[in-house]
Amino acid sequence: VVRGDVNAIRIGNNSNIQDNATIHGTFEQAATTIGNDVTIGHNAIIHGCTLEDETLVGMGAIVMDNAVVKKGAFIAAGAVVLEGTIVEENALYAGVPAKKVKDIEGKNR
Repeated sequence: VVRGDVNAIRIGNNSNIQDNATIHGTFEQAATTIGNDVTIGHNAIIHGCTLEDETLVGMGAIVMDNAVVKKGAFIAAGAVVLEGTIVEENALYAGVPAKKVKDIEGKNR
């Protein structure tokens, strides 16, 4: 579901939004921006946040208002990225709330 009823939603080139994912924003406060080459897994919720290029959001994960997922970062399945969180570039975040697990380097990208 891409629900652009209360704020802007921008989706970049070659991005993959899988079944039952929900993309939404917050009225007059938080638009949603999805960069290029982003993958959003089944049942994920992307709400009023920014996903930079080449990021991956796992199945069932939630990314809340004003969070920024930097280029190349991965959000693990089921993780919850709290409001205002800045996810580091090329890092894996997991858990509730989501915390950095490790850097993603080389062939693991």
